[in-house]
Amino acid sequence: MSKLVALARWTQRDLIKLAKAENQPQLLTIPYSHYCELAAWSLDRAAEPYREHGYAPGEHVLPSLALRVAGAERHLSSTSRVDAMPRTAAEVGEPRPRPRSNATAVPALVMPDGAVLADSWAIAEAVQGPVDPALKTLLDEDLGPLSRQWIYEKLFREANANVWDDLAGVGRGPLFGAAWSVMSPRLTESMRRLFRTRSDEAMKVCDDRLAETLDRANGFLEKSGGEFLGGDAPSISDVALATLAAPLVLPANFARGKYASPFEQLLAQDAEMQAQVEAYRATPVGAHALKVYEHR
Repeated sequence: MSKLVALARWTQRDLIKLAKAENQPQLLTIPYSHYCELAAWSLDRAAEPYREHGYAPGEHVLPSLALRVAGAERHLSSTSRVDAMPRTAAEVGEPRPRPRSNATAVPALVMPDGAVLADSWAIAEAVQGPVDPALKTLLDEDLGPLSRQWIYEKLFREANANVWDDLAGVGRGPLFGAAWSVMSPRLTESMRRLFRTRSDEAMKVCDDRLAETLDRANGFLEKSGGEFLGGDAPSISDVALATLAAPLVLPANFARGKYASPFEQLLAQDAEMQAQVEAYRATPVGAHALKVYEHR
């Protein structure tokens, strides 16, 4: 890790200096990430001008290290965990120590005064106000990780490799395409192991946990008493629920429609996934997420 940190220090732009020089927040993302979408939408809702630095998975490691650990201060994330998903139903109940920090997580936001907001929740709540703590726990520890595992299993299918490549390359040029073709096989295999996407048992656990999590999330909708959790208009809690459910329902204007074409292609060529997406869209949470996205 020390060699990577040194490499990051010498090769990556200093986002703290850049934020001060431009007098504008700098947002570090993997642009199609649903956690990064939560951060970006929160800033958009606040009409907060910012500059986004978007990277593909794997490509984001050096910029993240440069910001989080290569400078005089450490700016580590401890939420939106990315670790190995359970392989069996028995593992779900086993205690797992929560990582104390994450040096390569995205998003992160650097403010013009040099302050660093280390994760999506810090960004969202700084500009939009607090999210219901119980809902936040459900979204961060269950719905967000499970929906991510679910969508990656679909993207990592051999028949969908074209969409995985397109998703990573949206807005990038031919030079990135050449680099991605070299990096992608090893990265994809590593992500398959992390998210257990080749294990039928692990994905059955994911599906079962998603059903239970969506039932619990629906409880928040039933208690709200209004059209949205925030009343007559979407609140930051609605945005958080919609963004972290987005991989299940693939809203057309996710990230302001930047990924509509890959999403459409994915559904067109994977009939099984399309049926599952339609089923999720028909759930109360799925329908709510799509309704909130009408306000994106």
